[in-house]
Amino acid sequence: MYRDASAWEDDKAKLIALLPSIADYRGKLGNDGSTLLAAIEAIQAVETIVANLYVYAGLKNFEDTRISENGARFSEAQGLYSQFQQALAFFSPELLSIPEDTLAHYVATTPGLLDLRALPR
Repeated sequence: MYRDASAWEDDKAKLIALLPSIADYRGKLGNDGSTLLAAIEAIQAVETIVANLYVYAGLKNFEDTRISENGARFSEAQGLYSQFQQALAFFSPELLSIPEDTLAHYVATTPGLLDLRALPR
């Protein structure tokens, strides 16, 4: 996952830079299929980074709870995950507000959106 804390810090900086890109899609998911797909891909890219940060920090923290830097890193990872969740809060309600026939059209005409068929309606 990460060879050391420095690599973790590098990914943290990357996450902080990418987080605002999620908000760029707020209010636009229903515009067209390619915008919806781009939003999903942006979210997945950020989600992969935040998950890695969280898991690494948690494992290092539980490895030896006496090392305060590990505890601080895990606390920071929890905060980063919270920021990710806040940035993502618009997605489900906005996706569910897209009319079913419009969403079906997007899925049929936009390669890459077929996975949306599994989302709950």
